[in-house]
Amino acid sequence: MTDKLIAKYQEMSDHTKPKCDKCFASLGPNSCCSKIACEISLEWTREKWDVDLRYIFDKDAKIPFMGPNGCKLHPHFRPHCTLYTCAIHAFGFDKNDPTWDKEYWILREEINILEWANYDKHEEQMK
Repeated sequence: MTDKLIAKYQEMSDHTKPKCDKCFASLGPNSCCSKIACEISLEWTREKWDVDLRYIFDKDAKIPFMGPNGCKLHPHFRPHCTLYTCAIHAFGFDKNDPTWDKEYWILREEINILEWANYDKHEEQMK
C-alpha cells in the first residue's frame, strides 16, 4: 500500500510539474513556495512517515527545503505542494486544460483512497 501511495504522489508531481514550470517562467522560480509550506512538510513527514528531516531543514533560509535544483523532498513528503497548482488553488480546476484537469482529479482521488486506507490501518493499530 505504501509503495503504491509513494508512486501515486510521484505520478502527481510529474503531472503538476509542467504547470509549475510554466508559472515559474512568468512569475519567477519558486514563486508559490513558502517557509510555512516547508514547516508543514517537516511536521507531516515526522508524524506520517516517522522521518525526521530537521537535518536538511535550513531554518535561516527563505524556503528551508529548497535546493539549487528545486525542492529537496520527495513528493509524498510534501503532499500539499505536490497537489498544488495555481489554477487548482484559485478555481478548483484548470479551465484551459480539461484533459489535464481530468487526469489531475483521477490521480487525486487515487491518492485520497490510498491515504484513507493507510489512516484506517493506523487507527486499527492504535486500538
